[in-house]
Amino acid sequence: MRKRKFSGIWNKGLLGDDTPEKLLNTLVFLLGMHCTLHAGKEYRALCGLGHNSQFQFHYECGQWILVYTEDIGLKTNKGGLKECKTVALYLHPIENYTPMSWYYKCPVGVNTLQDVVKKLCQKAGLEGHYTNHLLRSTCVTRIHQAGVDEQLIAEVTGHRSLAICLYKHLNDQQRRAASSTLSQPCDMQDSTSADLHG
Repeated sequence: MRKRKFSGIWNKGLLGDDTPEKLLNTLVFLLGMHCTLHAGKEYRALCGLGHNSQFQFHYECGQWILVYTEDIGLKTNKGGLKECKTVALYLHPIENYTPMSWYYKCPVGVNTLQDVVKKLCQKAGLEGHYTNHLLRSTCVTRIHQAGVDEQLIAEVTGHRSLAICLYKHLNDQQRRAASSTLSQPCDMQDSTSADLHG
């Protein structure tokens, strides 16, 4: 998803922290984007508090950072939140909320979570088919465009193979650099010799 589409979602006031629903959608959006989460089940299985939380704060280089650790067991665990033994991260927003009470004590369902991006894009007037998985692919593309090695991208995103190639999208600057490299004159003898011997 391009930056202007993301900014459209923000600019239309669909994300933020002024209502329980906006805050829930913002968490889904930002965590999906920055933690490269998979489909709705992985969103639903996130644990927010307690010693089993996948989120930890670390102090590094003079600043606090939030570190997400993917729980591989959740991908094959059918127990979901029963096995989490901590507080679910996403709770149902209360429609008629008060300043002191924004959420019910029950977790948001998988179907609701997996439709967040679709509904945000519809409300923003974006045409096309958008899902939460778009956040994951956008994250991979952004990391790739920043010049991060594919092996590290696979490690960060939890891919077991180089399937990340399917997510990568080249930007105009990368296309121009490739074109410029190919259009430069080269000494065929030196180039061929280097290719054959080295």
